[in-house]
Amino acid sequence: MVSWNPTDADIKAWDMMTRVGHHAQLRGLLNMGSTCYMNSVLQALVHTPVLRDYFLSDQHCCQRPPGTCLMCTMHQLMQDFHRGDSADPVAPSDVLHIVWEQSQMSMGGQQDAHELVSSSTQPFLDVSLIVPATSTPDQIGIKTCLEM
Repeated sequence: MVSWNPTDADIKAWDMMTRVGHHAQLRGLLNMGSTCYMNSVLQALVHTPVLRDYFLSDQHCCQRPPGTCLMCTMHQLMQDFHRGDSADPVAPSDVLHIVWEQSQMSMGGQQDAHELVSSSTQPFLDVSLIVPATSTPDQIGIKTCLEM
């Protein structure tokens, strides 16, 4: 088992990277009729620092046709959500459409957050930090991982 104890410098770097600026606006997600389950999962995803940083740094590159890639749609949702020029709620209709098309979930039916996570989040599990195999636990810090 690998354990890691952050140094004071790691904690300070993490605090600086995750602090919400005074200019940030709080935004919500529009409920489009029985979509509160999806909105709760999306809220968790858009506030996950690793995913947020991944999508806001334009690292996702896809050759699939528009409207067929959940990651592309999530990239656009992240851009809209974190744009900061409006406090209006974001309507995640494109995400909802792809989830309905690519999963076993029925359109308009009652669903739950676990069902959405278990049927739609595999692409997000593939977004990970690459740490060289030769690294030892004492060489890995938050700043090191985030710079890779």
